[in-house]
Order: sequence, then C-alpha cells, then structure tokens
Amino acid sequence: MKFGIAASKIYDFIWSEYCDWYIEMCKPRLYGEDKDTKTAAIYVLNNALITMLKLLHPFMPFLTEKIYKELGTDVSSIMLETWPEIKDSFKYDKEEKDVELIKNIIVNIRNVRANMNVVPSKKTKLIFVTKRYKNVIENMEEVLKKLGFSEEILIQEGKENIPSNAVSIVQDGVEVFIPFEELVDVEKELERLKGEKQKLEAEVERASKMLANKGFVEKAPKEKIEEEKAKLEKYKDMLNTVETRISEMK
Repeated sequence: MKFGIAASKIYDFIWSEYCDWYIEMCKPRLYGEDKDTKTAAIYVLNNALITMLKLLHPFMPFLTEKIYKELGTDVSSIMLETWPEIKDSFKYDKEEKDVELIKNIIVNIRNVRANMNVVPSKKTKLIFVTKRYKNVIENMEEVLKKLGFSEEILIQEGKENIPSNAVSIVQDGVEVFIPFEELVDVEKELERLKGEKQKLEAEVERASKMLANKGFVEKAPKEKIEEEKAKLEKYKDMLNTVETRISEMK
C-alpha cells in the first residue's frame, strides 16, 4: 500500500481545506447570535476533526490518541472507534461546486488587493453581477464580507451603476466588481485584464483545436467531448466579458 500518498492526502486536506477554509468560513456562524446555526457548525467541525484523527491514527498513534481523549467522546479510546466509511448521504455535489466558486472569488479578491497593495483594514464594497448564483451569494454573504474584506455586498443582474474605475473579477456565471476608487491604478488594471485576456484566448484556442481534431472526436468518450464543448463555451463567455471590460476602461 502507498502509505506516503495516503498521509499526504490527509495532510493536504487538514491544512488546505479544514484549516484554511472551513474553520474560517464557520467563524461568522460561531460568533453569530443564531444558536442553532452555531451548534450545527460546532458539530460538523468536531465530527470532521474526529474523522481526521481516525485517518491519521495509523501514522501518528500517540498524538491522535491524546487529542481524541481531549474531545470528550463517548468511546474511551480512538483504537476502539470504527474506521470512517464513505456515505452517499454525505455527498453534496451542488453545494461543493458552490463553495468552490466562493473560494475562487475570495482568492481572486485577495490577489487583486495584494497586487494593488491594499491593506487588510481597508474594507470595500463588492458588487456581484449574476442571475445564476444570487442565492449562493446571499447565503454566503457574511463569509464573503469576512474573507473578502468587504463592508457591503450588492447583488444585481445587470451592470448598471457600476463605477468606471471598478476592478472586475470574472468567474463562470458571475462577475464581481470592486470599486476601489482612488486606490485603483487604471493602467495596472488594464494590464491585468489584458493578461487575463491572453490566458482565456489560449484556453479557447486549445479547446477549439481539440474539438477540431478528428482523431480526438472519433476516439474520445462522449462525456469528454461534451465536457470540452462546455469548457469552450465557458471560456468564450469569460473572454467576451473581459474584452468588454477592457473597452469600457479605455
């Protein structure tokens, strides 16, 4: 068995998903006034931690046993616990995609702020232009405020009343505008958008060539072909949005 790969996967999940994201996303619920929401968040955090300790136990028996006993579980030792099993009832494919979208948006907001040397204490307004993800944004509003350094979230279907100097972040099905006002260097933003345009053009070209390849179309599974077609349409839409934004800023 490949124990090294297993240990690496567990390590990556603990740090990159549980610590970096889930705990941070839970904080608005943990410090909020809704007791039911707070209790649910604590339960999931604790349950996830216990499951991770079980998975780590073969690699770190003494440390995991010590932490496990501090959690006040009903079982006297982690060695007497059952091994975690995959449950279909724990699969939330749509919710997982929604959270990944929010994570990508937050990462892009942080990257933009870092590139423009905006201090964390400076809060901004975030304007979301979307039809598809309106409910997702509303449900994750407090998370977006906390992790996206925002003081106000606006959601609208069109691009009316958006400041001309706002920085834009393009995702599939949603565009985010950050009106940095005097903090924005228009020339730098144009340069960033042009770099994004080049990346999207490369993706469109790659997908187009792949779908134009007779050998690929004849041999590839139908699902793979449909996946590439969907990617091509997505990249075309994103490219069109970026090109429009560039023309608006000139």
